[in-house]
Amino acid sequence: MYASPQVRQRGTPNRVPLPDESPISPSSKTISTSWKEYGIRRKLFVEIPKRRNFIPEDKVQDEVTSKRAHTRPDELSRGYHSDSEVQEPFTPSKRKAKSLRFTFWNYLKSEITGSYQLELDKGLDSMAKRQEVYNFIQVPMRLEKLILFGLLLCFDSFLFLFTFLPIRIAISTVTLIARLFTNRISLSSTQVWDLLRACIVLICFYMLTYVDSSRLYHYIRGQAVLKLYVIFNVLEVFDKLCCSFGQDIFDSLCWKTVDKSQIPAGFIHLHPFPIFLVALIYTGIHSLVLFHQAVTLNVAINSDSNSLLTLLVSNQFVELKAAVFKKFEKENLFQIACADMVERFQICIFLLFVTMQNFADMNWIISEYWVSHMVQSILTVWISECIVDWIKHAFIAKFNHITPDVYPAFMNRLTVDIISSNNNRSFSDTHTISRRIGFVPLPLACLVLRMFSHLIPSLLPDLKIAVAVCMTGFLTLCALKIFIRIQLVARALRQQIMSTFEPELSDARNLPNRFTMFNGKIPG
Repeated sequence: MYASPQVRQRGTPNRVPLPDESPISPSSKTISTSWKEYGIRRKLFVEIPKRRNFIPEDKVQDEVTSKRAHTRPDELSRGYHSDSEVQEPFTPSKRKAKSLRFTFWNYLKSEITGSYQLELDKGLDSMAKRQEVYNFIQVPMRLEKLILFGLLLCFDSFLFLFTFLPIRIAISTVTLIARLFTNRISLSSTQVWDLLRACIVLICFYMLTYVDSSRLYHYIRGQAVLKLYVIFNVLEVFDKLCCSFGQDIFDSLCWKTVDKSQIPAGFIHLHPFPIFLVALIYTGIHSLVLFHQAVTLNVAINSDSNSLLTLLVSNQFVELKAAVFKKFEKENLFQIACADMVERFQICIFLLFVTMQNFADMNWIISEYWVSHMVQSILTVWISECIVDWIKHAFIAKFNHITPDVYPAFMNRLTVDIISSNNNRSFSDTHTISRRIGFVPLPLACLVLRMFSHLIPSLLPDLKIAVAVCMTGFLTLCALKIFIRIQLVARALRQQIMSTFEPELSDARNLPNRFTMFNGKIPG
C-alpha cells in the first residue's frame, strides 16, 4: 500500500516534478501527484499519437482533470484507472465508425433514401437569394410598362410632325409672304425653326422618290444569306450612329435659330444656314439607311425559306453578349431602356412599311394564306424582340444588383420632362423628351411620306376621293395626337403625386440623356 499523499489545498495532492522539469518550490500552488498518476499521464501521452482521431494536448489535460475530480481519493492513491476511462474520449463508437465508411452499398442507400436537406453556406442568406429570383421575375413586367410609356412618347413626337407642324408651317408661310409686302410683320424664331424643318422633310422626301424600291428589293434578294446578315448589321450600326449625331445637329440648329447676338440685322435669318445644310445631308443619309433596313426586312419576310428571317431574328440575340456580361449602373440601364423604346418604335414603322408594300404588290387583294404568313412573320419579329429585351434587362439587373424599383423611377424622370416641357414655352413640347430618349423623328417621317406617296395613288386613283381621304386621315391623326397627349400629361401628374409619397421615385431625377457618356460608356 502506498501512503496517502499530503494534501495542501482543497484535498489535492502535491505535484511531483517530472524527470525533464526543474524541482518546484514548496511555496508553489501547483498540484503535485504520485508516481502512479504520473504513469497514467505517461500512458495517455504515449497512446494519443497512435489514435486515429487526435485530440490536442490542452483538451487532454482538461479530460484528465475532470476524470481525477470524479475519482475517489483511495482509488487515486492506489493508482486505480480503468482503460475504458482513458479510451472513451478518443475512440468513436463502432456504429458511428461503420457509418462513416464509404462503400458501394452506402452510396446506393444515400442516393435512394437520402434526404434533400439543403446545405447552405454560412455567408449566404436564403432570403436574399429568394428575393433575387422574385426581382428577376418582376423585371419583364416593369420593363414592359416603361417601354409602353416610351412608345407613346415616340408616337406623340412622331404625330406632331404630321398634325400640328403642318398647321404651324402654314401660319409661318403666310407670315413670310405677308412680310414681302410690308415690313411691319416679322418672323419669330419658332416660325423660322418650323420652316427649316419643313424644308428638310420636303427635300429629303423628294430625294427618296428617286429611289426605286422594286429594284432595291430584287438586288437585296439576289444576295447570299450571309451577305444579307452583314448588310443588316452594318445598317443597324449606321442607324445608331446617325441617331447620336442627329441629336447634336438638330440641337445646334435649334439654338442657332434662337441666338441672334453679334449678327448684322440683315443677316439674322441666314445665320443657321450652314448648320441647315449639314442637317439636310444628315437627314438624307439617315432616311436612306432606314429605307434600306425596311426593304431588307421585307425581303426576309417574303423569302421562300425562313432561313433569312431566322438569321435576322438570331441577330437580336447578339445583343445579349454585348450587354449582359458587363458592369452597368442604373443610369446606364436607363440609357439601354431608352434605346429599346426607340428600337421598338422603329420596328413598328418597318412592319407597317412591309405590310402596306405587300398590300400594294398584291393589288389590295387579300388571301387567307397571305394573311396567315404575314401575321406569323410579324409576331415572330415582335416576340423575339420582346424576349431579347426581357432577358437582357433581367440579367443586367441580376448581375449588377439592381432592383425592379428603378423602372418606376425611370418613368418618373420622363414624366418630369413632360411637365417641364408643358410649363416652358419652348420650340416644341416633344423636343426635350426626344432628346432624352434619343429619338430623331424627321428621317422616319421622310420614310413614311415616301411609303404613302406610292400607295395612295394606287389605292385611290380619283383625286377628289384621295383628297377627302387625306383630310379625314389628317383630322383623325390630330384627334389621336390630342388624346395621347392628354393621357401622357395625366399619367405624368399622377406619377408626380406618387413621387411625393414615395421618395425612392425621385432618386432618378438626374438621369443622363440617351447618347450622353456616363461611367465611361454609352450602352447600345
